[in-house]
Amino acid sequence: MGLTGAIIFGGAGTLAVVVIWWFCFPVLRKVDRFEEVQTFTEGHVD
Repeated sequence: MGLTGAIIFGGAGTLAVVVIWWFCFPVLRKVDRFEEVQTFTEGHVD
């Protein structure tokens, strides 16, 4: 495969993971900063 192939497939693999997560977790698209993220216990209201 060589260096060029590793770079191309590594980049394509990274982009594939990003696209999969983008579709599977749409709520993450709206997060701008880590401070905006709530854990399940913080967001749970009794």
